[in-house]
Amino acid sequence: MEPEQASGEAALRTEDLRACTLQEIRRDLAWSFEDYCVPLRIGDRTVDRLLTQDGASLLLSRRLFLGDRFAGLALVAHRGRSCRFLAMGIVPELRGRGLGRWFMRRLITEARERGERNIWLEAFECNETAVRLHESLGFRKVRRLVGWRAEEVLGARGRAEEIDPAEAARRIARTAVPDAPWMVTGEALCHLGAECRAFAWGNAAAILEFAGRAVQIHGLSLSPSPTTLQQLAEVIRHAAHALPKAPWVAPPCFPEEILGQTMLQVGFAVDPHAQGQYLLELSEEP
Repeated sequence: MEPEQASGEAALRTEDLRACTLQEIRRDLAWSFEDYCVPLRIGDRTVDRLLTQDGASLLLSRRLFLGDRFAGLALVAHRGRSCRFLAMGIVPELRGRGLGRWFMRRLITEARERGERNIWLEAFECNETAVRLHESLGFRKVRRLVGWRAEEVLGARGRAEEIDPAEAARRIARTAVPDAPWMVTGEALCHLGAECRAFAWGNAAAILEFAGRAVQIHGLSLSPSPTTLQQLAEVIRHAAHALPKAPWVAPPCFPEEILGQTMLQVGFAVDPHAQGQYLLELSEEP
């Protein structure tokens, strides 16, 4: 369904985020994802991470307006000739009117005009409307992304060592599969701050943060090598021995087919909120 003519394409416009403050981006992002299928806590740190670690571009990202009325927000990042739609949402009162399809088409057109060759995005499985929209526009699902939770990880001192998080990010970059999700690649993880701790052994590395209530997993080696996966299991156990006893959580950003069995073996359960990783390969012509 396309927007109605009275409030349709002629009335729709976009603008970039260069004039927006951090607080305005946070406000618009929270508004665009209000009543989302997965509860989201959006604060200043969330926006800072999207801009730094995830690389959202103020120039490429867009605010959507229906006339003078704010209608939605899209955050866009790019690396080389690929870009990623980090987030795209429409405010609740304007959903179901075709604005999301119009917005996505505009973003795809702009990416093609910039010379991008691939567009990546993620969509929660529970957001069936978004999944149908992406697939109707030509995106194909590459893999399933999951997160994990554990009330406690049994620790054991092993052969792993604590290293600088930046070095761990470099190790993750060297061993990751080529189509690894953007938010857990070495390029993204190198922007994490001094509050993180990292552990490594052999080709395996993990980047973690103890935030007082839980150990947050930010990065893990993304290699299907059985040796690396065995090393990763030992790295996690060693980290659990070194860190305070607390629940562990990992966001739904990790390839299930690569890490799933290893994480289950060390005591994690799969988080119910899974995502699909999607790819649109752009041709020269629309």
